[in-house]
Amino acid sequence: MNTKFLPWFRALILAPLVVFSAIRAQDKDATADDAYAFSTRVYRMPSEELMSGFVSKDKGKLSAPALPGPNAGNGEIEAFIKRSHDVVKEYFAQHGVTLPKGSLACYDPATGTLALRAMNVVHEIVAPLAGSLEGALPMNLSWSLDILETKSASARAAMKQATGIDDHAGAYDRLLPQSKIVVSMRGEMKSGQITKAAQSARTDDPVEYSLDDKNRVAPVLEENGTGTEVELDPTIGVDGKTVDLNIALTHRHASGKTRWEPLTTASPEKLEARWVDRPLAVVRTSLTLTSGSTKLLGAWALDGDTVPEHADAVRVAFLRAGIITIQPLDDGRVGRMLKSRGEAVEPTPKAVRPVADPNMPPGMSVRRFRVPPDFLSMGSGAAAGSASPADPFASSAVPNEPRFVRRVTVEEMLRQQGIPFPPGASANYLQATGELVVRNTPANLDLVEQFVQSILDLKPKVIACSLHIVQADAALIRKLDREAFSQPDHSAAWQQIEDAAAKGTAKIVRSAWIETKSGQQCTTQSVLEYRRADLAGSTPTTATNETKKSGDGDAAKGAPVATASVTNNAAGHPYMVSSITHPAGLRFELEPTLGADGWTLDLNLALDYDYAPPVQRVIDEPLPEHTIRLAAPATEFHRQKFKSSITTRSGSTRMISVWKPSGTPELDGDVLQAAFLRADVVSVAPDAR
Repeated sequence: MNTKFLPWFRALILAPLVVFSAIRAQDKDATADDAYAFSTRVYRMPSEELMSGFVSKDKGKLSAPALPGPNAGNGEIEAFIKRSHDVVKEYFAQHGVTLPKGSLACYDPATGTLALRAMNVVHEIVAPLAGSLEGALPMNLSWSLDILETKSASARAAMKQATGIDDHAGAYDRLLPQSKIVVSMRGEMKSGQITKAAQSARTDDPVEYSLDDKNRVAPVLEENGTGTEVELDPTIGVDGKTVDLNIALTHRHASGKTRWEPLTTASPEKLEARWVDRPLAVVRTSLTLTSGSTKLLGAWALDGDTVPEHADAVRVAFLRAGIITIQPLDDGRVGRMLKSRGEAVEPTPKAVRPVADPNMPPGMSVRRFRVPPDFLSMGSGAAAGSASPADPFASSAVPNEPRFVRRVTVEEMLRQQGIPFPPGASANYLQATGELVVRNTPANLDLVEQFVQSILDLKPKVIACSLHIVQADAALIRKLDREAFSQPDHSAAWQQIEDAAAKGTAKIVRSAWIETKSGQQCTTQSVLEYRRADLAGSTPTTATNETKKSGDGDAAKGAPVATASVTNNAAGHPYMVSSITHPAGLRFELEPTLGADGWTLDLNLALDYDYAPPVQRVIDEPLPEHTIRLAAPATEFHRQKFKSSITTRSGSTRMISVWKPSGTPELDGDVLQAAFLRADVVSVAPDAR
């Protein structure tokens, strides 16, 4: 065992003023209690050495004794506490942790649970050690997905509440009483393994028809589901607290709407195909979240729903994910034993008199700093950067010549950051606890604190974007356009839209939410999959002029009638028609890149928005006598397309596009529509929770 760090932990126990200043600077949550007051805490500490045994230099092989039976008397419990404390104390000593007089520890090897009475400053040393042991255990991830149906104003309020924060549990809790839960799903998964879940009703929809010369139809069917499908690909972070998650969510709120599409026009014989238009909401993204946190995944309208009560309905998806460490459940017995019989074994000291460390150089003190698990690897880059440039005139190295790479020490790494180390100063990294222990002057310790804080500021970040499509009188939109034209932030224009919407003089017709990581492309869409005949993919046809005599169908007696006959060499199927789908609704793609300053964002974006439903144009004029018309039905789409790249700043709102809608009597008036986009950089901060 490496014992080079033992004096540092003893210094932490013996130098109270030093340690208390360290806690004040680094562990602000400990300032509520006196650093030297005794308290009892319970830890999950699955140490294989305590469970299976370890070798002590003075006492030979030791292992934690098993808990006494549930009916054990006080004497048996007190004897267990004494034996357990002796083993734990020796174990801690081997790991550089000194338990001062008045401390008492007992350990349950069956559940890996430690109950410890000690100074608060000792608890601050034990906690990361216990965390590192627990972090080495196998882990699962549990997840739950809820989709809520609510009013559009409530959905926008939830989006606003979720802006700028990494945990959206508060937005979920606030929205829940105003909503109806329409989907609930739950599952578990392993890091690095894809999981899929679906709950849906499956139906067969026609996508192609074949018609023979006897008018017999052979359809080609495609299976579609109504419901929810989710695919998750998780990776647990090295800190054991964060999760990188690739998400694909598909939701169909209804089975679709049946529609008959004319395949011929301007002819006396009509041919129609039955299609099904299906609503579809999709969210595809990659994000980082903290274990136990909740994320707002997306919000979408109920496209294709003609029920009047659903005109203002919006569905909002929330996902929660948590890391589960696979270990025995703690039954609480060891904690209760220490609480009930600990005083009989060793009374808690009433007061502790600090003792200064006689080995501390004058004018110096010690501080502890929590650092990331990959802290040591950061020194490799610094060493490489400080290396002397290669001699351009030197001869080439001999092939396969041995090369030696020296890993920089913690002290060298800090020196490379411009932090002085006068005689007597030193620095060590305690990998078991994830702490940096530095002895230096107060001014230099402040420099270390600044460096460590700069590392901690490199927390994972996600980019959350909210998109709103608004409609208002053209004069108002043009006014806002003029006012915001040369401004880097259009928040004032958006506020005017919100005020106008509250007064009923403007509408927020669509809203969407998407969150992703820098450099990752994400998609959110809420559409109606409009299916129509693919006339380009249909079989060739020829039109012929035939004369039907009296009594032939509905033709006038003796009058020639133009008919369309279809000929094809396909065996038994003279006519075939396939279909294609056009998504009609809102589709938004985003690829953000976070700048080096941590606030500037480069956004590649694409917005497609159908501001009116598709309309099929059919010619139904009377067919002139002796006339053959070649015509096909046409579908008219009313769509705004916008694709661009912009630079913005976190927290800013941009009016990214303005257009003139059409296709309905309301839209044909003097109105304009505009798209407002806000992007926020959000730090994922597990320590904050």
